[in-house]
Amino acid sequence: MNPTTSFRELKEQGACQPRYRHLARALGRIKEYGADTPITSRQILDANGEDDVLWAWENCPSLKPLGDDYRAKLKPLGDDYRAKLKPIDDDYRAKLKPIDDDYWAKLKPIDDDYWAKRNALIRQVIEEWEVSK
Repeated sequence: MNPTTSFRELKEQGACQPRYRHLARALGRIKEYGADTPITSRQILDANGEDDVLWAWENCPSLKPLGDDYRAKLKPLGDDYRAKLKPIDDDYRAKLKPIDDDYWAKLKPIDDDYWAKRNALIRQVIEEWEVSK
């Protein structure tokens, strides 16, 4: 079963008003859609993006299984990110260099890669839950 949330649960858990209203507009307004009508992670993703999906997974008890699954799969990604970042940080610390444009230039491709993989992982978890659970 694919866990769902609702407008009522999102509101009770403290969803920020601008993003809550944005989702409501995307789904056809709360009165028409229904305060207790199920909302899937896919609907949140399509309407509001990855950050709002993560917020819902962290804050809505009904979506906790997806959040747990995501965190378990995210750990190796975070470990890989830290391993790639460590030599750059070590180099700067060893030379007592201040953080400068060169540091950020070295970091950007690693950072971009991490965020792309994180967003792909969010989509992967949603797809897996839609298909098999």
